[in-house]
This record gives sequence, structure tokens and C-alpha cells, in this order.
Amino acid sequence: MSALAKLLRLGASALKPTKQADGTWRMAEVSARAAARLRKQALQAGTPWVYEEPTKRSRIFERICKGHKADRAKPEREARVAAGLAKQAELLAARAKAREPKPGDWLDREMLTATERRLKARAAGSTSS
Repeated sequence: MSALAKLLRLGASALKPTKQADGTWRMAEVSARAAARLRKQALQAGTPWVYEEPTKRSRIFERICKGHKADRAKPEREARVAAGLAKQAELLAARAKAREPKPGDWLDREMLTATERRLKARAAGSTSS
């Protein structure tokens, strides 16, 4: 039986595979290649192809893209940098003050051994408590 005869006898169901009662699938009665040939002949003859299924619109492009993580985190990063820059002057001053040599440090480093310096630091810590 020709593809046209099967299509006219079965209608749109001839173009789709069917699932049988035992769970197995049967191929479509009219192959996709034959259906394309018949569709082309019908459109060239000027008759509408009534078996056309509307194409489903993909919704994947409707959602808003997340973009790059760096772009999303940019405002937070800029706020963090601005806060850091505001504190920078006092941090630099504190570092400079901490790096200033304390009286007696240079002499102790040159004259005392590590053990003597440790003992001196312990003695200074116990007297200041």
C-alpha cells in the first residue's frame, strides 16, 4: 500500500509511532521521508498540508540570563574596596608606628643572645602586669 493511501486511511496517526498494549513500540506507518515527499507534493499542488503539527516554542530563551559572576558581584566588591581605601591611611600610620625602632631594641639585638632577649622580654612582661 502506498504512503498516500496509508495517510488517507489512517490520518495523522500514520505519521507517529504507536505504543502497543504490551509496551512495545511500532514504527509510524508512513516514514518521515515519505511524509516529507507527500507534504512537498501537496504544497506544490497548492493544497494545504493538514497534518502539520504546530512547532513548540522553546522557553529556554525567555528566561533572564545570569550573566557573569564578576558582573553580579561588582557592586559588593566596589563597596569593599571603598571601605578599605577609607581605612588605608590609618592602617599605614599604624604600620609605620609599629615598624619604628623601640629604644634599646637595636642594642639588645646586637649585644644579647636569643635566650637572653627572651629572658629579658619575660621579665619586662611580668613587671608590667
